[in-house]
Amino acid sequence: MQSIRTVVVEDEQAGLENLLLKIARNSPFIEVIGTYTSGEAAIEGIPKDLPDLVFLDINLGTMTGFDVLERLKDVPFEIIITTSYDQYALQAIKANALDYLLKPIDELELVQAVNKAFKVIQAKSKTASRIAVPIKNGLKFLNTDDIVYCKADNNCTFIHLTDGKKILVTRTLNDIVQKLPEPKFFRVHRSSLINLNFVDSFSNEDGGYLIMKDKEELSVSREKKEELMRRLAK
Repeated sequence: MQSIRTVVVEDEQAGLENLLLKIARNSPFIEVIGTYTSGEAAIEGIPKDLPDLVFLDINLGTMTGFDVLERLKDVPFEIIITTSYDQYALQAIKANALDYLLKPIDELELVQAVNKAFKVIQAKSKTASRIAVPIKNGLKFLNTDDIVYCKADNNCTFIHLTDGKKILVTRTLNDIVQKLPEPKFFRVHRSSLINLNFVDSFSNEDGGYLIMKDKEELSVSREKKEELMRRLAK
């Protein structure tokens, strides 16, 4: 099961720790990549984190969770609202929140909300035609049809495009794999992810490698070769 990159926004430390404990106890596939205790910090941090899911408190001191969402309307992520009050349900629906959890958060309701989020995120990743990726100075929006292949570069990734450009993304290849839809994309090596539509040929020499349509040669690991041949034969 793929992990869900998750951010928690909660202005009370006790509430934050309680939610993190319940997540850890009940949802092992949730990967908490960031926590914020103010709306301002969330607005600054979330575009860099690019999470799949945000647990968002409503009352955040000088602003509300809905203020945060308005400022981050161009950053794609799913939302689970957490609050001590039930009068925000209509606003949560209008904000396209997946769920609305009242504090103290019931663990069964938390599990149900997370499972719903997982299904939505998984379905979107399989059909995504456009993704947002973090670059040095912000975000870059890419059409998945324009991606030829991706190459790992330590903790970053180079994304190679049909126009010959390559973009340095400040995410690992593992993170990029989760964003790009199957069956169009396939990881042929621990350091390479390809768009199958741009494979030109395959050679058995030197253990096996692909030649992409831009003439780049990419190694294929032994354990991936059989599955690659099956995918290419379709």
